[in-house]
Amino acid sequence: MKPESAFAVQPCRMNFKIASNCNGVHKYVVTTAIMAKVTAAFVLFALFTFTLMDVQGQSTTPSPSHQPAPNPQDYMSILNQGIKLLSGNSMTGDLLQQVSKISSLLPMMNEQTLMNILRNLNINVTSSQIDGALKLAQGALSAVQTLQENNTSLNPFAKSQESYSQISSECKGSMGILGAQVLQQKTWALGMIDAWGKPQSGISTGSTHWLGNFDECLAIQPEVNGKTPFEVTYCGISFPIHITDQTATLYLGMCLPKTCNYYDVLNISKTLVASIPVSQPLNANYALCKTEIEYDTRAIVAIIVCSFFLALMVFATIFDIFIVSPELERIAKSTVVEVEDASDKTSNGISQISKGENGVNHQQIELELNAISQHIQTNGNDSGSLYKVHDAGVRTKVNKPVSNYPGICAKLVLSFSVWTNGRKLLSTEQAGGTLGAVNGIRFLSMTWVILGHTYVFALLFQTYVNPLSFMQKMLKRPSFMAIDNALLSVDTFFTLSGLLVSYLFMKEMKRERGRINWFMFYFHRFWRLTPPYMLVMMIDIALFRYFGDGPTWTPFGFEIDFCKDSWWTNLIYLNNFLKVDKQCFAWSWYLANDMQFYVISPLLLVPLYFSKKIGGFVCAMFLLGVTITPAVISAHYQLPSSQFTLIPSPHAANYFPEYYIKPYCRMGPYIVGILTGYILYKTGNKYKISKPLNLLIWAFVAALACVVLYGTYQESNGHPMSVSIAAMYNALHKSLWGVCVSWVVFACVTGNGGYVNTLLSWSPFVPLGRLTYCAYLVHPIIMAAYYKMLRQGVYATDFSIIYLFFGHLVLSYMVAFVVSLAFESPMMGLERTILKKDKKK
Repeated sequence: MKPESAFAVQPCRMNFKIASNCNGVHKYVVTTAIMAKVTAAFVLFALFTFTLMDVQGQSTTPSPSHQPAPNPQDYMSILNQGIKLLSGNSMTGDLLQQVSKISSLLPMMNEQTLMNILRNLNINVTSSQIDGALKLAQGALSAVQTLQENNTSLNPFAKSQESYSQISSECKGSMGILGAQVLQQKTWALGMIDAWGKPQSGISTGSTHWLGNFDECLAIQPEVNGKTPFEVTYCGISFPIHITDQTATLYLGMCLPKTCNYYDVLNISKTLVASIPVSQPLNANYALCKTEIEYDTRAIVAIIVCSFFLALMVFATIFDIFIVSPELERIAKSTVVEVEDASDKTSNGISQISKGENGVNHQQIELELNAISQHIQTNGNDSGSLYKVHDAGVRTKVNKPVSNYPGICAKLVLSFSVWTNGRKLLSTEQAGGTLGAVNGIRFLSMTWVILGHTYVFALLFQTYVNPLSFMQKMLKRPSFMAIDNALLSVDTFFTLSGLLVSYLFMKEMKRERGRINWFMFYFHRFWRLTPPYMLVMMIDIALFRYFGDGPTWTPFGFEIDFCKDSWWTNLIYLNNFLKVDKQCFAWSWYLANDMQFYVISPLLLVPLYFSKKIGGFVCAMFLLGVTITPAVISAHYQLPSSQFTLIPSPHAANYFPEYYIKPYCRMGPYIVGILTGYILYKTGNKYKISKPLNLLIWAFVAALACVVLYGTYQESNGHPMSVSIAAMYNALHKSLWGVCVSWVVFACVTGNGGYVNTLLSWSPFVPLGRLTYCAYLVHPIIMAAYYKMLRQGVYATDFSIIYLFFGHLVLSYMVAFVVSLAFESPMMGLERTILKKDKKK
C-alpha cells in the first residue's frame, strides 16, 4: 500500500501559521521539508532528481504497476549507472533511460529494500530514519504529480542541468571529488556536508538563518591519496521568501571547495533548489564566501593615525608620572602658611597644641574658616605641634613660590596624559553652578538608547531565531512601549542640549556685559564634537572589517562602499540632507541635527537675553513652525505614528528619511530646552513651590509622559491611527516629551525634586555622564561586531535580551572611556591650553 503523503495528499493537515491560505502552507512545507532531507540524504537527492524528469513525461517507461517486483540488486545497478551518467556535462538519452528506470521503481520501494541499498553503500541507518526518508521521497513524488495535474509548468531537471552546466570546470571537478569521497564515507568529506546549514524547527516563527558550522568548515583539510585536492571555504547564500505576508531572507551556509567562485556558488544553489517542486522557484539573490582580507591603504593610514595617538598617550603619561607630578609635589611642599597668633591666646586666636596633647605628628591640619575648608602646613616649635582655631577672625598668610611650571609646551604634551585625563574623567567632583541632575538624565537616556538598539540591531542583523513570535509577543505587552517608543530618548538629549546652551549662554552674556565672542561660540562646539566623531568614524570605515569573522561577517565593512561618496557630509554636519541614500555612520543623524540647532540658536538666544517678550515671541514662532511642519509632512506621506508594528504600514519607508532625521521635525524639544535654560538663569536656580502644587505638577507631568510614551500601543498592535491623528501625534509628542524632561531638570535644580533629585544627582553619574557622547559614538559598532561574529542565532527571551543589553552597556562605556582618553580629552586639553595662552597675550 502506498504510504500517505503528509505534504501532497493532505497538505493542510498541519497547523502552520506561516501562510494566509492552504496553498501557501502546501508550497512552503514542500519547499522546506524537501530542502531538509536533500541536505541530509545525498543518495535520495539523486533518486529524487531522477524521479522529477519522469514526472515531466520525458520517459515512455510503462506504469509501475506493469513491472516486475524489484530487488536491491536492481536498485544498485541502476543507481551506480545513474551516478556515472550524472558526472557528464549534458543530458543524454542514456541518462533519460536511466531516470526512467529509477522513477519506475521508486513508488514500489519499501523500507527493507532501501535499507539494503544503503547498507550496500556502507551507510548505517536506523529503521525510523529509513521510514521518514522513504515517505519524503514518495510524498514529494506525489506532490509533484499533484502540481502537474493542476497544469503547473515546471521542468526542474532541465533548470538544474542548465545551472550545473554553468559551473566552472575547476569547481565542478572539486565537487565531483567531494561527492566521491562522501560515498566512500571519508571523514573530511562527511565533515564538509555536516558543516552545511540545515533547516531547523521554528520556520513559522522566523527561523530562516541556517548558518551551519563556520569553524568546523574552515578547520577541514581534504586529503585524497596523501594529497590535498582543494582548500575549503565557507559560503553563504540567501533567498528571498515570504512568511505571513512579510518578506524574509532564507540564509543557507555552505562548506565548499575554494575553487568555486561567486558565480559557481550561485549556480550550485540554483542546481540544488531547481529540483524542489514549488510553483515559484527559489532564486538566490546574494552569495558571499569567506576571503582573506589584506590591509588596504585606508586601513594602513588609520593604523598609523591610531598609532600616533597611542604613542602620544604613552609618552605624555610617562612624562606626567615621572617628571611633572614629582615637580608639582615639590612645589606644593614649599608652600607655607604663617599664622599671626594673639599673645593672650584668647578665643580670637590660634593656640599651639603640643605633640603630647595631640598624640599624633601631624603635617597638615584642616581649618574651618567661615565654612571654607583650607589646608595649611604646621609651623610650630616642635614637629608635633598643631594650631587650634578658636574663631573665624584668625589671620593667615600663604607664602607660595611664584612658578609658571608646567609651561605651555608641557601642558600641550600633558593634554594626552592618560594619568591626568583618567583622573578627570573618573572624578565625581563638579564645578560650582553645575546642574547636577543633568548627569543622571544623560546617563539613563544613554542606557535607554542602548536598550532600544539591542532589540533593533538584533532584528536588523537577523540574529534572533524566533523573531516573528518574539516580536508579536513583545508588541502585545503594554510595558514594551518603553522599548517600541524608545526613539524619545533622543528627544531627551535634544532637550538637555538646548537647556545647557541657553543656560550657559545667558551666564556668559551677563559676565561679558551683553557681548560674546561669536568665533569661539562656534569653534568650541565644532572642536568639542568633531575630532572624536571623525576619528571614530575613521576606525569604523577603515578597520571594522578586520575586527572579526563569522558566517554572516562581511568583508566590506559596516558602511556602504566605505563611505567614499558621503563621508564629507558628516564632516560638515549635513548628512541628514545630503546623500541620505548612502548615509555614512547612520546614527550620526543626531549629531547633524544637534549642530544645526546650535548654529541657529543665537536667533532665539539673543532676543531672549535682551527682551523677555521679544525673545519669547521669537521662540513661540519657531516652536509653532516646527510643530506645523511635521504635521504637514506626516499627513502628506501618510506616515504611521510608530515604526514597529504588527502590521507594517505601506508608507513606513518614508518615516526615517522624510521625517525622523529632518531638523524641522525634531527641533521642538530643543526650543523647549532653550526656554527652560532661560528660566533657570532668571530664577538663579532657586524657586520655591508649595508641596501640594509641587505634587500636582509631578503627577501631571508623569501622566503626560505616559500618554506620549504609551500612546502608540494600539497602532503597534495592528490598529493604526487615522492619518490626521497620526499627524497630530507626530507633530506634538516630541515637544511634549521635552516639556516633561524640562520639568524634571527644573524641579531638581530648584530644590523641588525630592528623591528624584537625590537619584539623578548621585555622584557616580558624573563620570558616566561625561562618557555619554563617546558611548553614543561607539555602541552601534560594538553591537554590529558582536552580532556579525555570532556562529549561531540567539533564541530571544526576556532574560537573553537583558543579558545582551547589560553586556552592550558595560562594553560600550569601557570602549567609550578609551576613546575619550585617546580622542576627546586631549582635544579639550589642547583647546584650554592654547586659548589661555592667546588670552594672556
